[in-house]
Amino acid sequence: MKIARKRTTKVLSYLIAAIMAFALIPAAAPSAATVTAADPDALLVPGIYDATGDGIDALKSHIASLEKIIELNVGRAEKVPVLLYHHLVRSEELTSAQEQNDSVMTVEQFSEQMKFLHDNKYYTASLYELELYIGGKMILPERTVVITFDDGYRSNTRYAYPILKQYDFKASIFLITGLISVRENVIEHATWDDLKKCGDVFSYHSHSHDLHRLLRDGRSAFAAANSSSIAEDLLISKALLSTSYVAYPYGQSNRAVKRAMSDAGYRMGFTTVADYAKRRMDTLEIPRFTITKNYDLAAFEAICNGAVGPAPEGDEPPAAQEAV
Repeated sequence: MKIARKRTTKVLSYLIAAIMAFALIPAAAPSAATVTAADPDALLVPGIYDATGDGIDALKSHIASLEKIIELNVGRAEKVPVLLYHHLVRSEELTSAQEQNDSVMTVEQFSEQMKFLHDNKYYTASLYELELYIGGKMILPERTVVITFDDGYRSNTRYAYPILKQYDFKASIFLITGLISVRENVIEHATWDDLKKCGDVFSYHSHSHDLHRLLRDGRSAFAAANSSSIAEDLLISKALLSTSYVAYPYGQSNRAVKRAMSDAGYRMGFTTVADYAKRRMDTLEIPRFTITKNYDLAAFEAICNGAVGPAPEGDEPPAAQEAV
């Protein structure tokens, strides 16, 4: 372990030196903002550690994870659990219908889970860091989780945000952009103002724009549409959010979906298959553990510690319910 720690410290010193070198680049060099204005994703793929804002951010993220490894004296993550949440409600406000709905969790239970992660010194990686990790361009400490929310309910910004901020955690929300600022049935979706205020904790990504609904045959409108319709829908979300990541509505994808994602410039797609993210896996089929109120703390701990086996072939969880 001493040898590994010495090697990690050496790499860390190289990365710090690289950041200092980037700071000395002449002002004549094209800025990140200039390139991003033409193509928001132009900076992310060709050279991860380049002399741009995104390159420097990637280096800082890498340094943060290395510092965590040194601080905890732990090894590298062999697999990473991506956690999926939906709607949060205070226990005293929980209705009988919500008690039967796996998409609804109490604020108190969520708070208990986040406290567990904090007390046990887990690292909360961003989706960008996860992309680098899967691509073999970044290491993560073995106590790493990725926290995600689907749909974009206002409870995410009202209840989850202060808890996450308290622990200095990062998280992501996959938004149905066509429902931002909309009150759907009895539940509110986050407003643009909410999202702006919570941007220091959350990053925002696509859960489709207007194709998040189930058809009578059980397929999602997203997966049932043709490639051009899916690409058009994704491009609207991309224009609104400047993202390259999508969570498939109801976890459903197919060839048309993946072709449309490529056409629209998306690089990562998230499912609802219960398994861990690993290096070199298909970035269009990233699994997630759906965390419901049925998980006690021991079950949650098992998922985060890597003790849960993959779901049986073809045994996906049922489609998420509307959080009413």
